[in-house]
Amino acid sequence: MKFNRESESTMRIREIRLGQTGTADVLRIHEADVSEQLNAGEVRIRVHYSGINFADVHMRVGLYVGTPKRPFVPGFEISGIVEAIGSGVTSIHVGDAVIAGTLYGGYRSHVVIPAWQAIPLPKHLSLQDGAALPVAFVTAYVALHEMGRIRKSDRIMIDCATGGVGTIALQMARDVGCETIGLSGSPGKFSYVEKLGGKPMLRSEYENNDKVGGFDFILFRRQKPSARSCAATLDRTIGVDWSELAPQERPPACALDCRVFVSLVPSAGAAKPL
Repeated sequence: MKFNRESESTMRIREIRLGQTGTADVLRIHEADVSEQLNAGEVRIRVHYSGINFADVHMRVGLYVGTPKRPFVPGFEISGIVEAIGSGVTSIHVGDAVIAGTLYGGYRSHVVIPAWQAIPLPKHLSLQDGAALPVAFVTAYVALHEMGRIRKSDRIMIDCATGGVGTIALQMARDVGCETIGLSGSPGKFSYVEKLGGKPMLRSEYENNDKVGGFDFILFRRQKPSARSCAATLDRTIGVDWSELAPQERPPACALDCRVFVSLVPSAGAAKPL
């Protein structure tokens, strides 16, 4: 059956588009008329807050991998109120306060996503606080608990320990009972790492000290290590696919004593636009 778009009811939304790289001044607010029609299993959320991640900054300056063709609407996470639901949706109701991941398209006044992507906002959190949760929390949880299966007494290392994912990962590891090393580029952040349950260490100290090892789990920030970082930084890893690296870039077999290694690699693709 063909859908007659001329009979579609529409609504006007506002969105922030990235049309070129540069400073924050390149971001532009636009208005657009979009369909109010929802497919089965979808929800429409009136956005109250859009989270801003380091990845968004990388997108804006042209360093992020896998972005849509410009112009596009950035934004990986939002919080807001459910405004409408499609047929078959039972887990979310109109009027619910929710948080959600969007994988682009989050800088909009309204977003349409599959209902399973919307999570009820914890009652003790504000919409403002909730908007900062989806990306960092889910990334840390999946890395540590689903992929790493961390357990009490594990010795683990968290790179970028004072970033969004790192701060949550430190607290998750502390609650499990792990011995955690938190890497930072500045001694000024050491007290914060300690507050969250980690033992602080300069990244340069780790990279230049072959005696620092014996980790059961490593959460690392780089996508593809160089030959030097393989030898000095990633030489205690296993569970990562080294087949894409040239033989001279792979770590020596005697160094592979880490139970699980997870690298924070950006995903490609995009959520359904309105």
